[in-house]
Amino acid sequence: MTKETGEQTKRWQQWGTPTDETSSVYYKRATGELPEMESSKALASLVKEWVLPRDSILDVGCGAGHYLQSLRREIAEPFRYTGLDATRRHIELAREAWKGQSDTDFQQGDIYSLPFDDAEYDIVMCSNVLLHLPSVQVPLSELVRTARRRVIIRTLVGDRSFRIQEVRSSADDRTDASTASDAKVDSEFDADGEPKSFSYYNIYSQSYIEGLVSRLPNTTSCTIFPDREFDVAKLEADLARYSSPNATHLMNGLQVNRYVLLPWHFVSIEVSVG
Repeated sequence: MTKETGEQTKRWQQWGTPTDETSSVYYKRATGELPEMESSKALASLVKEWVLPRDSILDVGCGAGHYLQSLRREIAEPFRYTGLDATRRHIELAREAWKGQSDTDFQQGDIYSLPFDDAEYDIVMCSNVLLHLPSVQVPLSELVRTARRRVIIRTLVGDRSFRIQEVRSSADDRTDASTASDAKVDSEFDADGEPKSFSYYNIYSQSYIEGLVSRLPNTTSCTIFPDREFDVAKLEADLARYSSPNATHLMNGLQVNRYVLLPWHFVSIEVSVG
């Protein structure tokens, strides 16, 4: 578990209270009403390389089950799937989207203390989660601990590490421009200059991730490579459909969130147990 106090945790755990639009988009992706994310398709194609018939897959940060849509399309072999997410609403929607499906389960849980046994799953996947956490040492160890053969992660990796906080403000939702500016003075930072509410958008150096993985038991290799498996036209069309201010955009072929370039990478960790 984290060492942060409850009040500190509230500052960054934004996914605990997702917007209706975010939950709706995830649900519509899970049911096929909206297209799959390009990152979801890329992740599924990687998992396909390692999955064996009747394998068990753990999806940490599963949202409303939208990654499962891509896995079911890409992987012909039968497999057992468990999705875990910190957000209760996402789990409720996932269970609705996939009700009646065999070999499929969804649970609410914490990546810092996964409620599973050691080596319980053949493949453990985790997409678009680690960048939003205050630290990755324990999450990485938990992902590896629960895996029997392979861990595949999608997150932001570069040649240097950056701690990024996107400060949130209750004034952002105000429609009256004359009062929103004044409100922001009191809603963004406290008297000590600390953000009252924020989301992490952290980038970790490749050497740091490799070093953490090398210290974990049962890991035999760690390969990090950029995620460039996306259709630009489909990605741009999807971004135009999604009105969230945090939706990414493209700049010279790179994904961008506001002022932040996003070096998306996959981290593939081979695990050998016993």
